[in-house]
Amino acid sequence: MYRVLWGLVLALLVAGGPAYAQKRVALVLGNSKYTAIAELSNPVNDATAIGALLRDQLHFQVVKAVDADLGQMMQALGDFGNKAKDADIALVFYAGHGIQLNGQNYLLPVTADIRTEMDLRTQAVRLNDIAEILDASGAKAKLLFIDACRNNPLPAISRGAEALGLAQQEVAVIGTLFAFATAPGHVAYDGVGVNSPFTAGLLLNLASPGVEIRQVLASVRDEVYKRTDKKQVPWVNEALLGQVFLADQVVMSAGLADAPTWNQADIAACAQIGSTSAPLLLESYLAHFPNGFCADAVREKLGGKPEAVVADSRALAIETPEQAAAATAPGQTFEVSNYWNHNGSVIALSASGENRVFYYERPKPLLARAGARKGTLLFKGRRTGDSYTGRAYHFSRFCGPISYPVTGEVSADQMQVVLTGRAPVRSPDCKQTGWEDEKLVFSFRSKKRS
Repeated sequence: MYRVLWGLVLALLVAGGPAYAQKRVALVLGNSKYTAIAELSNPVNDATAIGALLRDQLHFQVVKAVDADLGQMMQALGDFGNKAKDADIALVFYAGHGIQLNGQNYLLPVTADIRTEMDLRTQAVRLNDIAEILDASGAKAKLLFIDACRNNPLPAISRGAEALGLAQQEVAVIGTLFAFATAPGHVAYDGVGVNSPFTAGLLLNLASPGVEIRQVLASVRDEVYKRTDKKQVPWVNEALLGQVFLADQVVMSAGLADAPTWNQADIAACAQIGSTSAPLLLESYLAHFPNGFCADAVREKLGGKPEAVVADSRALAIETPEQAAAATAPGQTFEVSNYWNHNGSVIALSASGENRVFYYERPKPLLARAGARKGTLLFKGRRTGDSYTGRAYHFSRFCGPISYPVTGEVSADQMQVVLTGRAPVRSPDCKQTGWEDEKLVFSFRSKKRS
Protein backbone atom coordinates (compact mmCIF):
# COMPACT_ATOMS: atom_id res chain seq x y z
CA MET A 1 0.00 0.00 0.00
CA TYR A 2 1.17 3.50 -0.69
CA ARG A 3 2.87 5.34 2.14
CA VAL A 4 0.96 8.62 2.32
CA LEU A 5 -2.54 7.17 2.70
CA TRP A 6 -1.43 4.17 4.77
CA GLY A 7 -2.56 5.86 7.98
CA LEU A 8 -5.93 6.65 6.39
CA VAL A 9 -6.84 3.22 5.09
CA LEU A 10 -4.97 0.74 7.28
CA ALA A 11 -8.25 -0.36 8.81
CA LEU A 12 -9.94 -0.58 5.45
CA LEU A 13 -7.76 -3.35 4.08
CA VAL A 14 -8.14 -6.52 6.09
CA ALA A 15 -5.92 -9.24 4.67
CA GLY A 16 -4.95 -12.32 6.55
CA GLY A 17 -5.30 -11.99 10.35
CA PRO A 18 -8.55 -11.27 12.23
CA ALA A 19 -10.26 -7.93 11.74
CA TYR A 20 -10.90 -7.68 15.46
CA ALA A 21 -7.32 -6.62 16.24
CA GLN A 22 -8.54 -3.19 15.18
CA LYS A 23 -9.67 -0.46 17.55
CA ARG A 24 -13.42 -0.16 17.00
CA VAL A 25 -15.66 2.25 18.87
CA ALA A 26 -19.41 2.80 18.42
CA LEU A 27 -21.99 5.26 19.71
CA VAL A 28 -25.52 3.80 19.82
CA LEU A 29 -28.52 6.06 20.54
CA GLY A 30 -32.20 5.11 20.63
CA ASN A 31 -35.08 7.37 21.69
CA SER A 32 -38.66 6.07 22.01
CA LYS A 33 -40.41 7.56 25.05
CA TYR A 34 -40.84 11.18 23.98
CA THR A 35 -42.62 13.32 26.56
CA ALA A 36 -43.93 16.22 24.44
CA ILE A 37 -44.28 14.60 21.01
CA ALA A 38 -45.40 11.23 19.66
CA GLU A 39 -43.73 8.17 21.14
CA LEU A 40 -42.10 5.62 18.83
CA SER A 41 -42.35 1.87 19.26
CA ASN A 42 -39.00 0.57 18.09
CA PRO A 43 -35.97 2.89 18.54
CA VAL A 44 -34.92 1.54 21.96
CA ASN A 45 -35.33 -2.02 20.66
CA ASP A 46 -33.31 -1.02 17.59
CA ALA A 47 -30.49 0.53 19.63
CA THR A 48 -30.37 -2.41 22.04
CA ALA A 49 -30.14 -4.96 19.24
CA ILE A 50 -27.55 -2.99 17.22
CA GLY A 51 -25.47 -2.35 20.35
CA ALA A 52 -25.44 -6.06 21.21
CA LEU A 53 -24.47 -7.03 17.65
CA LEU A 54 -21.63 -4.50 17.54
CA ARG A 55 -20.32 -5.50 20.96
CA ASP A 56 -20.78 -9.29 20.90
CA GLN A 57 -20.24 -10.19 17.25
CA LEU A 58 -18.18 -7.36 15.77
CA HIS A 59 -16.04 -6.53 18.84
CA PHE A 60 -16.82 -2.82 19.12
CA GLN A 61 -16.44 -0.87 22.33
CA VAL A 62 -19.98 0.52 22.61
CA VAL A 63 -21.11 3.79 24.19
CA LYS A 64 -24.89 3.56 24.49
CA ALA A 65 -27.72 5.88 25.56
CA VAL A 66 -31.44 5.17 25.27
CA ASP A 67 -34.42 7.43 25.97
CA ALA A 68 -31.87 10.18 26.56
CA ASP A 69 -32.42 13.87 27.21
CA LEU A 70 -30.20 16.48 25.57
CA GLY A 71 -27.57 16.39 28.31
CA GLN A 72 -27.35 12.60 28.20
CA MET A 73 -27.06 12.60 24.41
CA MET A 74 -24.28 15.17 24.51
CA GLN A 75 -22.49 13.30 27.32
CA ALA A 76 -22.60 10.08 25.31
CA LEU A 77 -21.37 11.93 22.23
CA GLY A 78 -18.45 13.38 24.18
CA ASP A 79 -17.54 9.98 25.67
CA PHE A 80 -17.64 8.44 22.23
CA GLY A 81 -15.49 11.19 20.72
CA ASN A 82 -12.80 10.70 23.35
CA LYS A 83 -12.79 6.91 23.10
CA ALA A 84 -12.83 6.94 19.30
CA LYS A 85 -9.64 9.00 19.05
CA ASP A 86 -7.47 7.47 16.32
CA ALA A 87 -9.71 4.39 16.06
CA ASP A 88 -9.61 2.12 13.07
CA ILE A 89 -13.41 2.25 12.77
CA ALA A 90 -15.71 4.77 14.48
CA LEU A 91 -19.45 4.11 14.06
CA VAL A 92 -22.56 6.03 15.13
CA PHE A 93 -26.10 4.58 15.09
CA TYR A 94 -29.20 6.64 15.94
CA ALA A 95 -32.85 5.60 16.01
CA GLY A 96 -35.62 8.03 16.90
CA HIS A 97 -37.25 11.24 15.76
CA GLY A 98 -35.32 13.44 13.36
CA ILE A 99 -36.31 16.62 11.57
CA GLN A 100 -34.88 19.02 9.00
CA LEU A 101 -35.05 22.79 9.15
CA ASN A 102 -33.68 24.94 6.33
CA GLY A 103 -31.67 22.01 5.00
CA GLN A 104 -30.12 21.11 8.39
CA ASN A 105 -30.90 17.83 10.15
CA TYR A 106 -31.59 17.56 13.87
CA LEU A 107 -31.95 14.50 16.16
CA LEU A 108 -34.44 14.90 18.99
CA PRO A 109 -33.90 13.99 22.67
CA VAL A 110 -36.91 12.48 24.45
CA THR A 111 -37.49 15.70 26.41
CA ALA A 112 -37.59 17.95 23.34
CA ASP A 113 -40.54 20.36 23.48
CA ILE A 114 -40.22 22.24 20.22
CA ARG A 115 -42.60 25.14 19.62
CA THR A 116 -40.33 27.57 17.77
CA GLU A 117 -37.31 27.46 15.51
CA MET A 118 -35.14 28.61 18.44
CA ASP A 119 -36.39 25.67 20.52
CA LEU A 120 -35.20 23.30 17.82
CA ARG A 121 -31.78 24.93 17.63
CA THR A 122 -31.30 24.77 21.42
CA GLN A 123 -33.03 21.50 22.36
CA ALA A 124 -31.86 19.13 19.61
CA VAL A 125 -28.57 17.66 18.39
CA ARG A 126 -27.35 18.82 14.98
CA LEU A 127 -26.37 15.94 12.73
CA ASN A 128 -23.51 18.12 11.45
CA ASP A 129 -22.09 18.17 15.00
CA ILE A 130 -22.02 14.37 15.10
CA ALA A 131 -20.32 14.33 11.70
CA GLU A 132 -17.72 16.82 12.99
CA ILE A 133 -16.98 14.67 16.06
CA LEU A 134 -16.55 11.63 13.80
CA ASP A 135 -14.13 13.68 11.70
CA ALA A 136 -12.27 15.06 14.74
CA SER A 137 -11.77 11.53 16.10
CA GLY A 138 -9.22 10.89 13.37
CA ALA A 139 -10.71 7.41 12.85
CA LYS A 140 -9.58 5.78 9.64
CA ALA A 141 -13.13 4.73 8.73
CA LYS A 142 -16.07 6.84 9.93
CA LEU A 143 -19.55 5.26 9.60
CA LEU A 144 -22.88 6.93 10.43
CA PHE A 145 -26.23 5.07 10.41
CA ILE A 146 -29.42 7.12 10.92
CA ASP A 147 -32.77 5.35 11.39
CA ALA A 148 -34.95 8.45 11.14
CA CYS A 149 -37.17 10.25 10.25
CA ARG A 150 -40.53 8.60 10.84
CA ASN A 151 -42.38 11.88 10.27
CA ASN A 152 -42.38 15.52 11.35
CA PRO A 153 -43.63 15.52 14.95
CA LEU A 154 -43.51 19.32 15.20
CA PRO A 155 -46.48 20.93 13.43
CA ALA A 156 -45.98 24.13 15.44
CA ILE A 157 -42.92 25.06 13.32
CA SER A 158 -43.96 23.33 10.11
CA ARG A 159 -43.43 26.52 8.11
CA GLY A 160 -39.68 25.99 8.34
CA ALA A 161 -39.47 22.32 9.29
CA GLU A 162 -40.03 19.89 6.46
CA ALA A 163 -43.02 17.63 6.99
CA LEU A 164 -41.40 14.49 5.66
CA GLY A 165 -37.93 13.10 6.00
CA LEU A 166 -34.47 14.48 6.52
CA ALA A 167 -32.44 16.70 4.21
CA GLN A 168 -29.67 15.21 2.10
CA GLN A 169 -26.52 14.96 4.23
CA GLU A 170 -23.34 15.37 2.23
CA VAL A 171 -20.13 13.52 3.02
CA ALA A 172 -17.36 16.10 3.38
CA VAL A 173 -14.36 14.05 4.52
CA ILE A 174 -12.44 11.19 2.93
CA GLY A 175 -12.92 7.91 4.78
CA THR A 176 -16.57 8.61 5.68
CA LEU A 177 -19.85 6.80 4.93
CA PHE A 178 -23.37 7.97 5.81
CA ALA A 179 -26.29 5.52 5.59
CA PHE A 180 -29.88 6.67 6.13
CA ALA A 181 -32.99 4.55 6.59
CA THR A 182 -34.63 6.22 3.61
CA ALA A 183 -33.97 8.66 0.78
CA PRO A 184 -33.84 12.43 1.50
CA GLY A 185 -37.33 13.88 1.89
CA HIS A 186 -38.97 10.48 2.47
CA VAL A 187 -40.51 8.77 5.50
CA ALA A 188 -38.87 5.83 7.29
CA TYR A 189 -41.34 3.32 8.70
CA ASP A 190 -41.28 2.25 12.35
CA GLY A 191 -42.18 -1.31 11.35
CA VAL A 192 -44.69 -3.86 12.60
CA GLY A 193 -42.17 -6.05 14.43
CA VAL A 194 -39.81 -5.31 17.29
CA ASN A 195 -37.36 -3.54 14.95
CA SER A 196 -37.72 -1.00 12.18
CA PRO A 197 -37.21 -2.28 8.60
CA PHE A 198 -33.83 -0.50 8.33
CA THR A 199 -32.53 -1.87 11.64
CA ALA A 200 -33.83 -5.33 10.75
CA GLY A 201 -31.87 -5.12 7.51
CA LEU A 202 -28.74 -4.05 9.37
CA LEU A 203 -29.12 -6.88 11.90
CA LEU A 204 -29.40 -9.42 9.09
CA ASN A 205 -26.39 -8.15 7.13
CA LEU A 206 -23.85 -6.20 9.22
CA ALA A 207 -22.12 -9.33 10.52
CA SER A 208 -21.96 -11.06 7.12
CA PRO A 209 -18.44 -12.53 7.05
CA GLY A 210 -16.13 -11.25 4.34
CA VAL A 211 -18.64 -8.82 2.81
CA GLU A 212 -17.44 -5.24 2.23
CA ILE A 213 -19.58 -2.51 3.82
CA ARG A 214 -20.93 -1.14 0.52
CA GLN A 215 -22.10 -4.60 -0.51
CA VAL A 216 -23.60 -5.04 2.99
CA LEU A 217 -25.62 -1.86 2.51
CA ALA A 218 -26.75 -2.95 -0.96
CA SER A 219 -28.22 -6.04 0.72
CA VAL A 220 -29.79 -3.89 3.45
CA ARG A 221 -31.36 -1.69 0.77
CA ASP A 222 -32.93 -4.70 -0.96
CA GLU A 223 -34.19 -6.08 2.35
CA VAL A 224 -35.82 -2.79 3.39
CA TYR A 225 -37.40 -2.32 -0.03
CA LYS A 226 -38.90 -5.80 0.22
CA ARG A 227 -40.12 -5.41 3.83
CA THR A 228 -41.87 -2.09 3.12
CA ASP A 229 -43.63 -3.26 -0.06
CA LYS A 230 -41.45 -1.00 -2.24
CA LYS A 231 -42.22 2.12 -0.16
CA GLN A 232 -38.82 2.76 1.51
CA VAL A 233 -35.35 2.81 -0.03
CA PRO A 234 -32.28 3.42 2.18
CA TRP A 235 -29.83 6.08 0.98
CA VAL A 236 -26.04 6.00 1.18
CA ASN A 237 -23.41 8.67 0.54
CA GLU A 238 -19.74 7.78 0.96
CA ALA A 239 -16.17 8.82 0.28
CA LEU A 240 -14.32 5.64 1.24
CA LEU A 241 -11.08 5.08 -0.64
CA GLY A 242 -10.55 1.45 0.31
CA GLN A 243 -12.49 -1.54 1.61
CA VAL A 244 -14.17 -1.71 5.02
CA PHE A 245 -14.98 -5.11 6.52
CA LEU A 246 -16.89 -5.35 9.78
CA ALA A 247 -16.64 -9.15 9.97
CA ASP A 248 -13.72 -11.49 9.20
CA GLN A 249 -13.20 -12.21 5.52
CA VAL A 250 -14.13 -15.59 4.07
CA VAL A 251 -14.41 -16.80 0.49
CA MET A 252 -17.55 -15.23 -0.94
CA SER A 253 -20.17 -17.82 -1.84
CA ALA A 254 -21.18 -18.28 -5.46
CA GLY A 255 -24.75 -17.35 -4.57
CA LEU A 256 -23.70 -13.94 -3.26
CA ALA A 257 -21.28 -13.32 -6.12
CA ASP A 258 -24.05 -14.10 -8.63
CA ALA A 259 -26.65 -11.82 -6.99
CA PRO A 260 -28.55 -9.70 -9.55
CA THR A 261 -27.29 -6.16 -10.02
CA TRP A 262 -29.85 -4.60 -12.36
CA ASN A 263 -32.40 -4.36 -9.54
CA GLN A 264 -29.78 -2.71 -7.38
CA ALA A 265 -29.26 -0.04 -10.03
CA ASP A 266 -33.03 0.43 -10.30
CA ILE A 267 -33.44 0.82 -6.54
CA ALA A 268 -30.48 3.20 -6.36
CA ALA A 269 -32.13 5.30 -9.09
CA CYS A 270 -35.40 5.35 -7.11
CA ALA A 271 -33.49 6.66 -4.11
CA GLN A 272 -31.72 9.29 -6.24
CA ILE A 273 -35.05 10.57 -7.54
CA GLY A 274 -36.30 10.99 -3.98
CA SER A 275 -39.20 13.45 -3.80
CA THR A 276 -38.24 15.45 -6.90
CA SER A 277 -40.84 16.54 -9.43
CA ALA A 278 -38.32 17.67 -12.07
CA PRO A 279 -39.55 16.22 -15.40
CA LEU A 280 -36.03 15.70 -16.75
CA LEU A 281 -35.14 13.42 -13.85
CA LEU A 282 -38.42 11.52 -14.00
CA GLU A 283 -38.28 11.01 -17.76
CA SER A 284 -34.66 9.90 -17.50
CA TYR A 285 -35.69 7.22 -14.98
CA LEU A 286 -38.48 5.89 -17.21
CA ALA A 287 -36.16 5.79 -20.21
CA HIS A 288 -33.89 3.38 -18.33
CA PHE A 289 -36.48 1.50 -16.25
CA PRO A 290 -39.86 1.52 -18.08
CA ASN A 291 -41.04 -1.31 -15.82
CA GLY A 292 -38.91 -0.38 -12.79
CA PHE A 293 -39.81 -0.39 -9.12
CA CYS A 294 -40.71 3.31 -9.15
CA ALA A 295 -42.18 3.41 -12.68
CA ASP A 296 -45.85 3.71 -11.69
CA ALA A 297 -45.17 6.45 -9.14
CA VAL A 298 -42.97 8.32 -11.63
CA ARG A 299 -45.67 8.18 -14.32
CA GLU A 300 -48.18 9.50 -11.81
CA LYS A 301 -45.88 12.43 -11.01
CA LEU A 302 -45.32 13.22 -14.67
CA GLY A 303 -49.08 13.16 -15.35
CA GLY A 304 -49.71 16.19 -13.19
CA LYS A 305 -46.68 18.26 -14.22
CA PRO A 306 -46.20 20.74 -17.08
CA GLU A 307 -44.13 19.67 -20.08
CA ALA A 308 -41.40 22.28 -19.48
CA VAL A 309 -38.20 21.05 -17.91
CA VAL A 310 -37.23 22.70 -14.62
CA ALA A 311 -34.27 24.99 -15.30
CA ASP A 312 -32.01 23.62 -12.58
CA SER A 313 -32.87 19.93 -12.99
CA ARG A 314 -30.25 17.55 -14.34
CA ALA A 315 -30.46 14.16 -15.99
CA LEU A 316 -30.37 11.20 -13.64
CA ALA A 317 -27.03 9.39 -13.81
CA ILE A 318 -28.48 5.87 -14.21
CA GLU A 319 -26.02 3.00 -13.90
CA THR A 320 -25.91 0.12 -16.35
CA PRO A 321 -25.97 -3.41 -14.87
CA GLU A 322 -22.18 -3.59 -15.29
CA GLN A 323 -21.67 -0.24 -13.55
CA ALA A 324 -24.02 -1.26 -10.75
CA ALA A 325 -22.04 -4.46 -10.24
CA ALA A 326 -18.81 -2.47 -10.02
CA ALA A 327 -20.35 0.04 -7.61
CA THR A 328 -21.67 -2.60 -5.21
CA ALA A 329 -18.63 -4.88 -5.35
CA PRO A 330 -15.87 -4.51 -2.73
CA GLY A 331 -14.31 -1.07 -3.14
CA GLN A 332 -11.28 -0.28 -5.23
CA THR A 333 -7.98 0.79 -3.74
CA PHE A 334 -7.08 4.42 -4.38
CA GLU A 335 -3.58 5.83 -4.25
CA VAL A 336 -2.24 9.34 -3.91
CA SER A 337 -0.99 10.00 -7.42
CA ASN A 338 0.43 13.45 -6.76
CA TYR A 339 -0.16 16.80 -5.05
CA TRP A 340 -1.72 20.02 -6.31
CA ASN A 341 -2.25 23.66 -5.27
CA HIS A 342 -5.73 25.15 -4.87
CA ASN A 343 -6.03 28.72 -3.57
CA GLY A 344 -3.02 28.31 -1.31
CA SER A 345 -3.94 24.86 0.06
CA VAL A 346 -2.08 21.63 -0.70
CA ILE A 347 -4.46 19.13 -2.34
CA ALA A 348 -4.02 15.37 -2.78
CA LEU A 349 -5.23 13.65 -5.94
CA SER A 350 -6.28 10.02 -5.52
CA ALA A 351 -6.92 8.03 -8.68
CA SER A 352 -8.06 4.53 -9.67
CA GLY A 353 -8.87 3.90 -13.32
CA GLU A 354 -11.14 6.75 -14.40
CA ASN A 355 -12.08 7.64 -10.80
CA ARG A 356 -10.73 10.92 -9.44
CA VAL A 357 -10.86 12.40 -5.93
CA PHE A 358 -9.33 15.75 -4.87
CA TYR A 359 -9.17 16.43 -1.13
CA TYR A 360 -7.28 18.67 1.31
CA GLU A 361 -3.85 17.36 2.27
CA ARG A 362 -2.91 20.61 4.04
CA PRO A 363 -5.55 23.37 4.16
CA LYS A 364 -4.20 26.91 4.17
CA PRO A 365 -4.17 28.48 7.68
CA LEU A 366 -7.37 30.49 7.20
CA LEU A 367 -9.33 27.37 6.24
CA ALA A 368 -7.70 25.31 8.97
CA ARG A 369 -8.77 27.86 11.58
CA ALA A 370 -12.31 27.69 10.18
CA GLY A 371 -12.34 23.91 10.71
CA ALA A 372 -11.20 22.42 7.38
CA ARG A 373 -9.15 19.27 7.99
CA LYS A 374 -6.90 16.92 6.11
CA GLY A 375 -9.24 14.66 4.15
CA THR A 376 -11.97 17.26 3.56
CA LEU A 377 -13.37 16.56 0.10
CA LEU A 378 -13.23 19.03 -2.81
CA PHE A 379 -14.15 16.89 -5.82
CA LYS A 380 -15.33 13.35 -6.49
CA GLY A 381 -15.92 12.13 -10.04
CA ARG A 382 -14.37 10.68 -13.17
CA ARG A 383 -11.85 11.56 -15.84
CA THR A 384 -12.60 10.44 -19.40
CA GLY A 385 -9.83 11.42 -21.76
CA ASP A 386 -9.07 15.02 -20.82
CA SER A 387 -12.58 15.70 -19.43
CA TYR A 388 -13.65 15.70 -15.78
CA THR A 389 -17.25 15.23 -14.57
CA GLY A 390 -18.52 14.87 -11.02
CA ARG A 391 -19.44 16.89 -7.95
CA ALA A 392 -17.55 19.66 -6.20
CA TYR A 393 -17.82 20.19 -2.43
CA HIS A 394 -17.87 23.62 -0.81
CA PHE A 395 -16.72 23.66 2.82
CA SER A 396 -19.27 25.22 5.19
CA ARG A 397 -18.66 24.86 8.92
CA PHE A 398 -22.18 25.73 10.06
CA CYS A 399 -24.36 24.61 7.16
CA GLY A 400 -22.55 21.38 6.36
CA PRO A 401 -20.90 20.58 3.03
CA ILE A 402 -22.60 21.92 -0.09
CA SER A 403 -22.13 19.88 -3.26
CA TYR A 404 -22.98 20.73 -6.85
CA PRO A 405 -22.26 19.22 -10.31
CA VAL A 406 -19.14 20.39 -12.15
CA THR A 407 -17.40 19.68 -15.42
CA GLY A 408 -13.96 20.61 -16.69
CA GLU A 409 -10.75 19.57 -18.38
CA VAL A 410 -7.10 18.95 -17.70
CA SER A 411 -4.73 21.19 -19.65
CA ALA A 412 -2.72 19.86 -22.58
CA ASP A 413 0.46 19.81 -20.47
CA GLN A 414 -1.40 17.96 -17.66
CA MET A 415 -0.40 20.70 -15.21
CA GLN A 416 -3.79 22.24 -14.47
CA VAL A 417 -7.39 21.05 -13.94
CA VAL A 418 -10.19 23.63 -14.20
CA LEU A 419 -13.72 22.71 -13.06
CA THR A 420 -16.81 24.92 -13.37
CA GLY A 421 -20.40 24.69 -12.16
CA ARG A 422 -23.27 26.54 -10.50
CA ALA A 423 -23.06 26.42 -6.70
CA PRO A 424 -26.01 27.07 -4.38
CA VAL A 425 -25.72 30.20 -2.21
CA ARG A 426 -26.87 29.97 1.41
CA SER A 427 -27.69 32.67 3.94
CA PRO A 428 -26.24 32.61 7.49
CA ASP A 429 -29.26 30.53 8.64
CA CYS A 430 -28.45 28.03 5.84
CA LYS A 431 -31.44 28.80 3.61
CA GLN A 432 -30.67 28.64 -0.09
CA THR A 433 -30.98 32.10 -1.61
CA GLY A 434 -29.78 31.55 -5.17
CA TRP A 435 -26.98 30.28 -7.38
CA GLU A 436 -23.58 31.56 -8.43
CA ASP A 437 -20.97 30.47 -10.96
CA GLU A 438 -17.99 28.73 -9.38
CA LYS A 439 -14.56 27.80 -10.73
CA LEU A 440 -12.10 25.41 -9.08
CA VAL A 441 -8.51 25.52 -10.34
CA PHE A 442 -6.00 22.83 -9.35
CA SER A 443 -2.36 23.40 -10.36
CA PHE A 444 0.15 20.56 -10.29
CA ARG A 445 2.62 20.79 -7.39
CA SER A 446 4.72 17.60 -7.11
CA LYS A 447 4.62 13.81 -7.23
CA LYS A 448 5.64 13.57 -3.58
CA ARG A 449 4.30 15.21 -0.47
CA SER A 450 6.33 18.27 0.49
